[in-house]
Amino acid sequence: MRTLQEGLTLVAAGRGAMLLCRPTAEYHGRRDVAFVPVDGVPDSVLGMVWHRDGETARVREFARALTSVTSPTPTAPATRA
Repeated sequence: MRTLQEGLTLVAAGRGAMLLCRPTAEYHGRRDVAFVPVDGVPDSVLGMVWHRDGETARVREFARALTSVTSPTPTAPATRA
């Protein structure tokens, strides 16, 4: 499986199951797939990702801007070591 849509198609065909966060499940809702909430697992945390070789000043600045508007206390995003 390479994409979310491919995974959902496999689920719809009865060839597997997936664990999705609620917003993703709601956004990609399908009539042929049942989405069942799972209790007892921690809330999901989203993070920005990019290809390791694709880090640029523009990507780092976007990550900083995103962090500044989504974090209760602005912090600089982690950089590659």
